[in-house]
Amino acid sequence: MRTPMCAETLDRLIAATAAEDQVAFAELYDLTKRKLFGIALTVLRRRDLAEDVLQEAYIRIWRNASRFDPARGGAITWMATIVRNLAIDVKRSPAAIATDDTALMVIPFNGRARWTRSRQRTMRGACVMQFRHSTR
Repeated sequence: MRTPMCAETLDRLIAATAAEDQVAFAELYDLTKRKLFGIALTVLRRRDLAEDVLQEAYIRIWRNASRFDPARGGAITWMATIVRNLAIDVKRSPAAIATDDTALMVIPFNGRARWTRSRQRTMRGACVMQFRHSTR
């Protein structure tokens, strides 16, 4: 049975994610993926870039869940801000105009060294397959 998306549920799931609970993170993903993907797609107008932004956003959510403070705002607002900011960064990049994988190189990977193109394609492919499978 699917848990409804309410503020208390999301707060609980982010707190569990901060404790590296993978089951809670999977539930958080299931509850928020459509809304967050919609934000990225609205900003970017390109499904491939929106999928990549969403992937990086969930990586950041996983890594920074301990920084979420429910006293400062709602969980969905915090997550949507991460997605929106990443999407805007990509949209402002000159490479976002490209129609090939060069646009994928503009997504900042949380301060980490840039990935090789083949590694990006492999990771992107796995996440896209998961996203497409879960939205059916």
